[in-house]
Amino acid sequence: RKPPKAARRWIWVLVVGLTSNSELIGTLALSSRRIGAFGLREQSILERLANQIAPAIEGAKLYCQLVANAAEMAVVDEVAKIITTTLDIHHVYEKFAGEVKKLVDFDMATINLVDTNADVVEIAYFYGEDVQNFREGQKISFGETQSGWVIANHKTYIVDDMAENLEFEVHRSLVADGLRSLVTLPLITNGNAIGTITLASNRTNAFGQKEKLILEKLATLIAPALENARFYHESMQLGLALDSIGDAVMFDGAEGVVQFANRAFRDVFGYSEDESLGMNAFAVMPPDNASQAHSYERLKVAREGPWQGEVRCIRKNGEEFDV
Repeated sequence: RKPPKAARRWIWVLVVGLTSNSELIGTLALSSRRIGAFGLREQSILERLANQIAPAIEGAKLYCQLVANAAEMAVVDEVAKIITTTLDIHHVYEKFAGEVKKLVDFDMATINLVDTNADVVEIAYFYGEDVQNFREGQKISFGETQSGWVIANHKTYIVDDMAENLEFEVHRSLVADGLRSLVTLPLITNGNAIGTITLASNRTNAFGQKEKLILEKLATLIAPALENARFYHESMQLGLALDSIGDAVMFDGAEGVVQFANRAFRDVFGYSEDESLGMNAFAVMPPDNASQAHSYERLKVAREGPWQGEVRCIRKNGEEFDV
């Protein structure tokens, strides 16, 4: 629709293409309020200028991409270090969130571990200085959070504005804390979803395709580390519990290699912690004992099902005794 005559302004425009390596990468435009402001002379000048600056613009564009890729690779390298240098689960959480922050801006982050038996996720790690409605250790049912959908479908979930799309109950609490956009990704290892990562922002449309691709790559890297760290944490808790009892307890794998020996076991058999871990489980049985073959057989049966009884054992100093 034409504006009223009093407000009407004529604009004369000259546009030329910016071409690099025979590809159009953009345009260069001039405008004037004077009718007929640009002729063949001006067009020729602008085309020569466009030909000169197009390679520089393309180079600057490529440089920006390289810088972005370098930053992304640096974060990937740091995440790889996290995976290989620590089994402290809280350290893994903190370091991972710090590295993600370098590439994707957010105001709240949670790492949530799944309990499929109870159909809940537990917030294992939480970051959000101004967020009041969530805390570490909090459990949320699958039906109340997008994490349930992400775990079931093994897909990333993004919402551009939760205030306009209160799809899950937790969105009401997030909006009440001033958060608007959100992304949740599955943590998958060995084909199983062990949890989710959620980032939220005070801004709408904070998470697009670029952020999605970056986060999915990092989630793929960190998921096995989180699983290993969780197993380590659970094993340490079990070890502390078993160390407090008076009975000797030893775990060995399918090949008979000792994987855990509590304090009572080490005291009874005379081995240090370093000596007991990795030793052959049969080393605590005298090789020349007549019942040795029978003991081996009983241990074989023990791997196939529960067994209890008396066996002849030997301490590190060579002393034999019955247990």
